[in-house]
Amino acid sequence: MTRRPFAAVLLAIGATVGAAGSGAAAGEKPMSGARIKAVIDDHGRIALGGPGEGYSGMLVFNKDGTAAGKVTPDGGSAITIKGTWTIKKNQFCRTWTEIDPGKEVCEDWVPSGSRQAEVMVKGKRSGLNSW
Repeated sequence: MTRRPFAAVLLAIGATVGAAGSGAAAGEKPMSGARIKAVIDDHGRIALGGPGEGYSGMLVFNKDGTAAGKVTPDGGSAITIKGTWTIKKNQFCRTWTEIDPGKEVCEDWVPSGSRQAEVMVKGKRSGLNSW
């Protein structure tokens, strides 16, 4: 099996799922930077994807601005995620070493439930985070 970069997996998933979740579809506003930071500080980890998303995994955040975890595409092999993160204004910005190496990607987190958010990159849905 050919291993695809995680970003390509998420883009493929996002293209398949689209903005099907209730948050983006209902016109919810992205979470504030303070709320994203509070989720990270309060929970220390987030679940990535899940049933119907095409992938699942877990990401653990450290107070020093680093994070690590794994994600597994349905029917595929686990992909390691590690790198740095920060909050810039109202976006979660990340630089993962295994995904888009060296490139910072900033995400909007749009609430789609009391403990989950759809991940939007440049206005396109790219995944789901839960805590």
